[in-house]
Amino acid sequence: MNKDTLKTVGTFAILALLAYMGNVLALPLCYSIDFLFGSVFSLIALRLLGMRRGLTVALIAAGYTYFAWNHPFAVVTFMAEALWIGIALRRGRRNLLLLDALY
Repeated sequence: MNKDTLKTVGTFAILALLAYMGNVLALPLCYSIDFLFGSVFSLIALRLLGMRRGLTVALIAAGYTYFAWNHPFAVVTFMAEALWIGIALRRGRRNLLLLDALY
């Protein structure tokens, strides 16, 4: 493997782990509502690594919510958010905060 491939694989692995742990270590608010941080790292992966790897990181992060909450709706929401932002990034938009707010 060359140096760039190792860097990309390492970045992917770190962001996937952080996204997963961001959902595991959720901040409970009230009435069984949790604030999840996994999508932050999914968006960073989208920006740094591209659409395919960013969606994979989002799927890894959302995988925890499927098993923790026993329903697939969080997976659909995570993937839709990542897909929306990934498409917007491909069209030349750059402001992740604005794109996420529009979602």
